[in-house]
Amino acid sequence: MPDSFADDDPFGCFGSDDEGLNSGDRVPSALTPASGATPLKPNVKPVRDDDCGVLSFHQGTEAALLAHVQNAVDGLSLPPVDSNDDVVAAEAWEGSPKDVASATVLTAVDAFCHSRHWMMHVGPEKGAEVSDTLRRTAEDAADQHLAQSESASGRTRRRPFVAVELGTYCGYASVLLGRSLFIAAANAAKRGGDAPDALDFHLYTVEVNPPFLAIAREIVKLARLDDKISFLQIPLNPSGTSAHGATANALSEIIGKDIEARQTLFLESHDAYDSSEEVAISHGLSDVPQIDFLFIDHDKDMYLPDLQSMEKKGLVRVGTTVVADNVIFARIDDYLAYVKKRAEQGVTTTETIAARIEYAHVQTNGQDDDDSDLFRDGIEVTRYLSTP
Repeated sequence: MPDSFADDDPFGCFGSDDEGLNSGDRVPSALTPASGATPLKPNVKPVRDDDCGVLSFHQGTEAALLAHVQNAVDGLSLPPVDSNDDVVAAEAWEGSPKDVASATVLTAVDAFCHSRHWMMHVGPEKGAEVSDTLRRTAEDAADQHLAQSESASGRTRRRPFVAVELGTYCGYASVLLGRSLFIAAANAAKRGGDAPDALDFHLYTVEVNPPFLAIAREIVKLARLDDKISFLQIPLNPSGTSAHGATANALSEIIGKDIEARQTLFLESHDAYDSSEEVAISHGLSDVPQIDFLFIDHDKDMYLPDLQSMEKKGLVRVGTTVVADNVIFARIDDYLAYVKKRAEQGVTTTETIAARIEYAHVQTNGQDDDDSDLFRDGIEVTRYLSTP
């Protein structure tokens, strides 16, 4: 997205205020969360002004979105944030403050982008595929850990499940991914007899634009998922892109330190453990942490260089799942060719899931944005069968 725009009235598309989704309003039924969120009144029509449609950009859109989300969350009746709110038992997820707040945030963003101003979030259609892929990946990892724990003598603790997002923007996908991980953890706990560490997870999200990062922090906080999401800003070089390898290096350092700190806290919280237990906890860890799930949705020219850097660094290896957005719409042919070549080599499996560009299923001044093949899009889901 450009850093600045020539629009003299950046809020022209938004009307006289930003009260499009207040506590008394309702979003269309198709956008209503499956659980948790307080029902809202159906008066938001999926029609945008002509200059707020697909690929329209205006200065101030991100700030207006934040105000819109704040209005939606302010309309909820939720208890204040508790110091133990980061722990959600299996039976307590549905209807919990985290469930309600995160569902409401996603619904509010979708309603804003459908009815007021298009934005470049992954959106609900592709987002559902991304979310399901992450949830299944995390639940499979939890099941493997539980199986290993049952067959092992003594307690074992799997290293944290690490999810990484490249391209935070306003935090929509961060909330989507964080919510999916909490649901996966709740499901894993149910199957594992409420084992508290069935799925220990953390999401790291990377952005180069400080104003976007500031907005994303607020939106993630409104969703009550900030305890499990860390933000990382990668500085730009003079060419306006992140330096080659900078993302991989920064992630390797911060994830490694976080995992070491979590292991220390785990051991210190268990007074009675012996040396064999400590070995079991540490077994299988590498000096370089592994990314279990990687979502790529940042500078389209950096998809392939950043993936290759992470491969070389050892962050992406056997067991990693990578999902890349906009691969069709943005014609990221070098990335697609690369992962398909890896598949031919037996290193990965890869699949393109067809979709439409985000928030194109809506009318703008009576015309369907969805009519043109220009809005064809898709995500690429790649799983590593061996270490490249």
